Amino acid sequence: MVQISELSSLLGTLATSIDILQAELLRQGLSEPSLCTSRPHPLDDPSYLSPPKMYEAQRIAFGCLAILHFGLLEQLFSSGEVPGLRLVTELGIYEILEEVKDPEVGESLQVIAAETSTDASKLGTKHSASLTTRGWFRETKLGHFANSRRSHTLKMGSKGYYVAKNMRALFYTRSVGKLLELMTHSDETFRMSRNPAKTGWNLYTNSPMPVFGSGGLLHTNIEEGKKFALAVTGFGSSSNNAVMQDIPWMDIAKDVDAIVDIGGSQGALCCDLAMA
Repeated sequence: MVQISELSSLLGTLATSIDILQAELLRQGLSEPSLCTSRPHPLDDPSYLSPPKMYEAQRIAFGCLAILHFGLLEQLFSSGEVPGLRLVTELGIYEILEEVKDPEVGESLQVIAAETSTDASKLGTKHSASLTTRGWFRETKLGHFANSRRSHTLKMGSKGYYVAKNMRALFYTRSVGKLLELMTHSDETFRMSRNPAKTGWNLYTNSPMPVFGSGGLLHTNIEEGKKFALAVTGFGSSSNNAVMQDIPWMDIAKDVDAIVDIGGSQGALCCDLAMA
């Protein structure tokens, strides 16, 4: 049996994918993206739709990098990324770093802490630092942080901002945080139930109120409903173009009076389809 070196195979696959990406960027007249700058790149626009060849190269490259990431990097503090993202959106870190004298150099942790009325030692914990490791921000020199291309997603009022602030708070922090308790619940009927009133969310709230549907949180609490709609719209901005291009809507709509969008947001997909 022929022995295949996983690392050699990984290297060859990744190199081929990068070659294709470079060729596609050149063909489209785009510069190569870099994580060593705070300036945005056209690829960062949620509405950007990669050509099929470029998409496949991106997909394969990301798959290769994921293998390296999980094989080589410490995962202990990876759970801190979600609350870390919510923290920086609540504190407006992106805006602080965007308004400094030299955005490429950034600002010191002490100044950032002073402007956000937080403790510098707590703000610089490993959970917050994990955002830098994952490319959300750049540490330009010891103790100095600047925006990255990726952090533009967190600009206040942007669609990505609402995803990080609202969706992650509603589902990841509250519901997913109760996953262990849900899956090991002492009451087997609760543990095995598929009732929407017996979920991690219900353990978090200690109530039978579901998230969705009539009488649920998003139906009875207007503010939570607005937050959810804004967050889902953020997801849609990065997927609607692909959904419109990849699905044969004209064939589906043939001899059909209406298509109903039940995504729970603001009807953005239906509006995009109607204007297409």
